[in-house]
Amino acid sequence: MGRSGTLLAALLLPGLALAARDLVSIPAKDHFPLHVDRSTVKREGKVVSFNYVLAVPKGLGKDSQDGWESTEVEANIDCKEETYYMGKVYVYSEPLAQGSLVRSVPEPTNPRRYDLSPRSTMGYIADYLCKDL
Repeated sequence: MGRSGTLLAALLLPGLALAARDLVSIPAKDHFPLHVDRSTVKREGKVVSFNYVLAVPKGLGKDSQDGWESTEVEANIDCKEETYYMGKVYVYSEPLAQGSLVRSVPEPTNPRRYDLSPRSTMGYIADYLCKDL
């Protein structure tokens, strides 16, 4: 398939990208549903880069009963320094990064690292990804 055929397939079959995801549920007590895409996990020394998907109620912060949407975030964790970085964010209309792309937020222009906190989204992900390092 040529370049134009590949582009056409991507436009006509939006679910094609979903098939490439390998989502694994992260144990997270008293937390919204959280997954890491194993197909994006890359390790360089003690730093692990990955995408995670977090389900959140639509209208979070409002009195809403509209179901769930999700965010997919590009991130990395330094398991030795116990810090993390968050890059691009994508918001989807349905859980598990499905449905239509509602909006995206570009990578920060002044990136910084944050300290990991236990029982937080990144803390739960670190417990999962850093345990073997």
